[in-house]
Parts: sequence; C-alpha cells; structure tokens
Amino acid sequence: MNISQRHLRAGIVGLVLLLLVGYYVAEHRQIPPPLPDIQPATGQEINLSEEKAEQEIQVYVGGAVKSAGVYYLREGDRVHQAVALAEPLPNADLRYVGMARELVDGESILVPELQEQDALQNTSASAQPAHPNKININRATAAELEAALEGIGPGLAQRIVDYRNANGPFKKIEDITKVSGIGEKRFEAIKDSISVY
Repeated sequence: MNISQRHLRAGIVGLVLLLLVGYYVAEHRQIPPPLPDIQPATGQEINLSEEKAEQEIQVYVGGAVKSAGVYYLREGDRVHQAVALAEPLPNADLRYVGMARELVDGESILVPELQEQDALQNTSASAQPAHPNKININRATAAELEAALEGIGPGLAQRIVDYRNANGPFKKIEDITKVSGIGEKRFEAIKDSISVY
C-alpha cells in the first residue's frame, strides 16, 4: 500500500513537471511576425501614372490677346486651345494663326491685330485685285504658290504657308526670305510675281 502511494505521488509530481515544462516552452516560443498585406494597385494609381506619362509642353501666346504669357498644355493640343487660354481681343485677326495646327513645345504664337490687315480689307469696289498679275503670298494656298512661282516646289510652298500660319501674315514681300529655303537669289526670281495685299 505504501509503495502504491509513493508511485502515485511520483506520477503526480512528474505530470505537474511535464505540464510546467510545456507551459514554459509554449510561452517562450518565438512566433514569426505576420507577413505585410500587399494591396493590389488601384485604378486611381494607374490613372495617375498614365497622367504623369503624358508630356507637358509650354508655349508663349502674345499679340492681340488679353493675357499674353507662357501657357502649359499637353502634347497633341492645338493652337486654338492655347489662344483661347490667352483670350483673344475683339480686334484679334485669327485668320492666319493656324488655329487647327498641333502645338510644338517652346513655340511662340503671335496673334495679329485687325488693323495690320487693313490692306487686305480695303479691296477696290470693282473687286479687282490690286496686283492682277501677282500672287498674294498671304492668301495663296501651297498648291497655288507652287503653280504660280518659278522654282517653288511643293515642299517649299508648304513651308511658306506654315511660316505664315505660325508668325502671321507677311508685311512686305521681302519677309518671304525669312522662310527656310528662300534666299536672295530665289527671292530675286519671284519678287515681281508676289504681293502681300
């Protein structure tokens, strides 16, 4: 009987020790930190990235406008958008500005005033051109310039129109020499065939 009680006590003591050891191990076991949540990219973040990818450009608008200055637009915007931001004045003449042309970063857009076009407005009552044998380089299309002027091919004729659209009408026939490709020799060949009004 005494032997059985000693065995029982020893078993109880061993069980208690085993429980204590298990509790100690469980309390001091290192648990790895939870993994951080990885959130998928939202549509808004994608849109912001795409927006930053769009190329920003700067253009200067001056002349007959209410607020001349540098304006920030996006690549692919047109001249009329820049001119609208600068608010054209009532006397602005937009006919030769090239409003539908695509903007180029760093360019200047000068809006002429109507009084600069007086010569174009004051035609004779008979509606006859002031120079019937000359071509008006402020009005002619690229095809008309090519057909009428000696030594002016399609590329050069288009450059004349592009220069006119970007810088306003020619004030005198000599201004055509500002167009790339028209030097003094070529000007001498065409000067008797052109007019600015």
